[in-house]
Amino acid sequence: MSKTSGDGRVALPEFELLTTVDQLKVLAHEVRLRMLRELRDAPATGSDLARRLSLPAARAHYHLGQLREAGLVRQLKEKPRRSTKETPYVVSARHFLVDPELTGVGEVTSRGLVEATESAIQSQRREDVLGIRYSDLADRIVDALPILHGAVVLIVINPNTLTLGEELSVALRAAGARPRPFLWSRSTIFSTLDRHDEKWLATAPLLPERDDAEIDACVLITSSRVQGAPPSEEQRVKLPHLLEAVAAWQRGLRDRRVPHLEVALPHSGEFAGGEQPAESALDDFWRSLLTPPAELRSAGEAIARDLREQRTLTIHGARTELVFDHDPSLLVIQDGCIDHNDVERGFTSEALPAGTLVLLPTEGGAHGSFHADFTFMAGQHYGDVELEIVDGELTQFRVARGDTTALERQFESATGRARTLASISVGLNPRASAALSGKPSFDASRPGMITLTFGNNELFGGSVSSTFTIHFPARGLQIGPAGRSWSISRRGGPATPARPKR
Repeated sequence: MSKTSGDGRVALPEFELLTTVDQLKVLAHEVRLRMLRELRDAPATGSDLARRLSLPAARAHYHLGQLREAGLVRQLKEKPRRSTKETPYVVSARHFLVDPELTGVGEVTSRGLVEATESAIQSQRREDVLGIRYSDLADRIVDALPILHGAVVLIVINPNTLTLGEELSVALRAAGARPRPFLWSRSTIFSTLDRHDEKWLATAPLLPERDDAEIDACVLITSSRVQGAPPSEEQRVKLPHLLEAVAAWQRGLRDRRVPHLEVALPHSGEFAGGEQPAESALDDFWRSLLTPPAELRSAGEAIARDLREQRTLTIHGARTELVFDHDPSLLVIQDGCIDHNDVERGFTSEALPAGTLVLLPTEGGAHGSFHADFTFMAGQHYGDVELEIVDGELTQFRVARGDTTALERQFESATGRARTLASISVGLNPRASAALSGKPSFDASRPGMITLTFGNNELFGGSVSSTFTIHFPARGLQIGPAGRSWSISRRGGPATPARPKR
């Protein structure tokens, strides 16, 4: 069955990879190609197609059956039992791409071609369907920074984020700033690991000291799309040392009060475990990224006024009972904008999409259980997650869906305090839909979400640092002072206070 978007329309994947010779055989027929074009524009039954294409009904139903068997079309909805009505069909994707490996191309080259095609199709959709161009995103980033004329802005990019980095460079120059692009890719990291020993890596500066001292602001444009082969065992051993050096560099930015903005670009693979089609989740992401900061500040203040009153708060709901102390002076509303007042207060880090109210637990001040809808790490989704927290540390976690071996390895290989509860956030972004996307850092911004983050909070003024960060979002929970908790409404503010637990 086909999922539908929030407005009821049929939500189709932008493209699908054809991986078998049988699929190619079915596709290689003029009538079936015409049927696919018809079904891409609107759902239709076999009789509809016979009429539109001037075909005998039996012939139309035969070719539709061939397309269905090959997985190129699917039912729009289930046919009721004993119903005599025909079932309408739609294409399984708007575009079909033949797997390059079927033509003898190697795996690495094939993956690169597929990713390039996927990126091009998604960019076309972002511009043509949503009307959002990279120049719009670049302008949003420039507006988020307190940039003075002549300011030096470091732009950290990788091959997947190069296009936005180029647009941002143009926008910064137009604003009178001096952009400094810096390539930090998987290839760059692996080559660095191969050339140096662990001692050098642990203390190496990310930039030459003179260049680093000139930086007035930093924009980190990231993508979790996997590039190339995984690290070798030797590289895996060295990697934490290099990541610790990067974390030290980021701490230096914070200590010097250099504004630091991260923009995490999405790809469809991150949304595979979500409740909506990947294309709908991507649309949701782009719209949320452009939410005006004033909307987010207003939603955050509606909640912050109450949460600032008490140092001890509770989160409770189904399979969740978590009590924690926090420092109200460190409460942060992430509105996706860093102004001069934020810099004066020492809050110099933001991220896009924005839209969370962030609380920092005091050292050892969290105890209890927490049920998260899911988490995502290293390309894997883990669903229905149970966490146990003692003295602010993650002591146990269990998942109902997913093999935790890789996740355990991430915790074990990390340096720093990867199991320490770093922050608790409340979602605020009114442009994010209710359906989960499957990308934890984005879902954390959805109104009604409460998210636990482990591993890092230094950029918010905390002291927890690690080479590993992970988010656990959850819906349907209540937060507030003991006996006076609020469920969070879809608009981002507190709903009617919940009854005290008995």
